[in-house]
Amino acid sequence: MLLWLADHGASAVAASAQLLSRAAGATRRFDAENLRSLDAAVDALTKPPSVNGPITQLLGSSMDIDAAVVGHLFHLASAIDELRRNPAFAEISGEDTCLPLPGGALRRFVPAAPGAAWALNQALLARATPSAPPIACPGLISRQLFRDLEPEEILATLIEGAVAALENSYGLFERIGPELTRGNAALAGMSRNSRTRVAWPLIVAVRRISRSQLARALGLSRAGADIQARALSDAGLVTLGAAGLVEWARQDQAKVAERGERANASGIFSNFDATMADVDRLLARKDLAR
Repeated sequence: MLLWLADHGASAVAASAQLLSRAAGATRRFDAENLRSLDAAVDALTKPPSVNGPITQLLGSSMDIDAAVVGHLFHLASAIDELRRNPAFAEISGEDTCLPLPGGALRRFVPAAPGAAWALNQALLARATPSAPPIACPGLISRQLFRDLEPEEILATLIEGAVAALENSYGLFERIGPELTRGNAALAGMSRNSRTRVAWPLIVAVRRISRSQLARALGLSRAGADIQARALSDAGLVTLGAAGLVEWARQDQAKVAERGERANASGIFSNFDATMADVDRLLARKDLAR
């Protein structure tokens, strides 16, 4: 996953994926079948949205709120309409089977292999297509969207998933925004090119990392990674544990608020609030899609 994002993601996504893939020592790439699913997802997201699909027709009948929000949802609904015709994305039911045993047959349920809904999530995370949401929303696409359901059920599931994904992303920004600000303040005396400044956002994102992983991510020797870890520890940003573990040191959020360190993130949160308000209005209309 990381290597594909590093190769196909928008610049910021690709840079982050490269950093994480180096830290993880990632070498395994998607096979040909998975790549075909990813290509299909990217292609569906890149095309101009069609108004003729069952989901887009249903969504279009209630599009009377901010086009900046609904436009992304409409484009995504069009991609889902197209990919639902692709057998690789279909979510089918499992089946009951009989296992013959000496004492009689044993009946058991065998679930079907999952479809390629993951590929559409992956393509959205890459944020390299016009239909990418305003923010990254991991898990926006559920497998339920590719089951044999009525368009009304699919649209309701899509809207609910969009709201949940946006709320999760909002919570993530609320958590990491003040921490990034705290780190910038603590490392203000360092050179702008200091590797410690690169290490801090990585640790905020993953919470804990080994010094070996930190060395690979930053392209440093183990000794160089030790220097970065000690610098972060001296700044009160991390704790150093056994076996070379470097762990994010959580700060009391009440103290963060008192010092006003969240002020720099206010623009992000304001945009989130406006987006969520629009999505809430759309969610309120989902009964029309049932």
